[in-house]
Amino acid sequence: MSDSSEESPQRREQRPITTLRRATELQQTALANRRRTLFKKMEKLGTKLAKLNNKISSLTQELTLVNNRLSTIRERIQFLTIEINRLTQEGMEGNLGNAYARSRRHYEQYRVSNPTDSEGISSRYDESSNIHRTSTAAIQEVIRPTIEEAESTLRTLSETKNNYATLYARREKLMKERDELQNNLDDLRRQDRELNIAHGKRQRRSRRKKGKKGKK
Repeated sequence: MSDSSEESPQRREQRPITTLRRATELQQTALANRRRTLFKKMEKLGTKLAKLNNKISSLTQELTLVNNRLSTIRERIQFLTIEINRLTQEGMEGNLGNAYARSRRHYEQYRVSNPTDSEGISSRYDESSNIHRTSTAAIQEVIRPTIEEAESTLRTLSETKNNYATLYARREKLMKERDELQNNLDDLRRQDRELNIAHGKRQRRSRRKKGKKGKK
């Protein structure tokens, strides 16, 4: 009488096949889990990249506006500088300027003609100096609003430059962060491609084994 505990040859043959099948299933499950994890990571990085690109785009637009404003401010400063020079020249060539020029000539002529008359020379010098102070004060009064605007515009230029530098630095930081995220995303995509290739190879091997088994 045969021992009932003895394993049949058919069962012994099926056991390694079953073990291999389970191992294959575990590998496929692990592979699927890794692919899902990679997909979630790629999705998360993709969302971050989209947000960063939006921020960078907004900063780029803002930088363009600020740069245009800088150009406008510089043009205004150039105009005000020309205007100050023009008003000053007009003042010097006007009545007060001509009065000062005449008094200065009289002083120089008298000093040359009467070198020993200290009192007369001093008197004419004082008169010329007074006219000069009066004409200068009058010219300054005329150009003061333009000078004040120019000074204010220069302060605005400085503030706008600082604003531009701050925005530019922020954008550079975001662009660096974006590049790092893009590199990480590219690496995850590479891993995903490798997993897809591995998954395809396992599927082909599995189909070949099933085909061989069906031919027996």
